[in-house]
Amino acid sequence: EDEGHGQLVLNGLHRLRQEPKVADDVTCIVKYIFEDHWTADVISGDFDSCSDSRDLKLVLQALGDLRLSGKYANISLCSDDGEGMVEGHRVVLAAACPYFD
Repeated sequence: EDEGHGQLVLNGLHRLRQEPKVADDVTCIVKYIFEDHWTADVISGDFDSCSDSRDLKLVLQALGDLRLSGKYANISLCSDDGEGMVEGHRVVLAAACPYFD
């Protein structure tokens, strides 16, 4: 399941990277995710080299760390009762779910 979510987000980020209005946001997120493995492939948007289960789990872990740190956060999600709020990243949400696109 984790691997599927990781691939879903990477596929979505690849798609969103083609959209001029969010391309810079996607680049920031991708750079954070691949901080230790920043290569020409990633810069060009080719995430195909990140396809084994270990890499996809690391992607999800990096995204979780990014959310917890609040770095680049640009959206707040609030619960219906107003008790809870989570900061997030619109491009990551849009990459994973068309509702946020």
